[in-house]
Amino acid sequence: SELLLKRNKKYLNKKLKDKNKNNLNLRPTFFGYKSKKKFSTNNNVVIFDTYPIKQIESLQNLPSYNFYDDYLLVSSFLEEVVDIVPKNFNIYLKPKYSFLKHRNEYINLLTKLKNKNKNFRILDPYTDILNDIKNIKMTINIPFVSSYQIMKKVGIKSVYYCPKKFEYLFKDCKNINFIIGKERLLSKLN
Repeated sequence: SELLLKRNKKYLNKKLKDKNKNNLNLRPTFFGYKSKKKFSTNNNVVIFDTYPIKQIESLQNLPSYNFYDDYLLVSSFLEEVVDIVPKNFNIYLKPKYSFLKHRNEYINLLTKLKNKNKNFRILDPYTDILNDIKNIKMTINIPFVSSYQIMKKVGIKSVYYCPKKFEYLFKDCKNINFIIGKERLLSKLN
């Protein structure tokens, strides 16, 4: 066992010496993907939300209230985005977690959105979408999930979107890809 440990250490040290900053792959690493997504067209928009919780749950878990994952913000975000994106686009939601963790209100909302818009689809949260980035027109992210940075880094047009009624929460945000309101989001899509 000690000999095996020495061999592994020697191998690792050799591999690290062969690497330098210029040839390291700095793309984010993802673990736990079950499948890879191939999009059938190039008119695809991917939405990233966050796990929605109720205000009372937030207060039970944190010393101060966190509105960024409040069900009211998450549901408004999803409803507006699905309503705004033109019907000639396929809309894919990549939820943060498995649906086994989500509450009934969230699942009911997603069912309602699927019934309302036939182009709205829900991906398994453990699907790798990075293998087909050329077919993603844009990602729309709820503030301030990390998917925005990841997608932007791999070359996909990405925005944060905030419904107009929550504009007051983000009045000091200076990010040019932070979109407030339906009209601005629609113009970014065109």
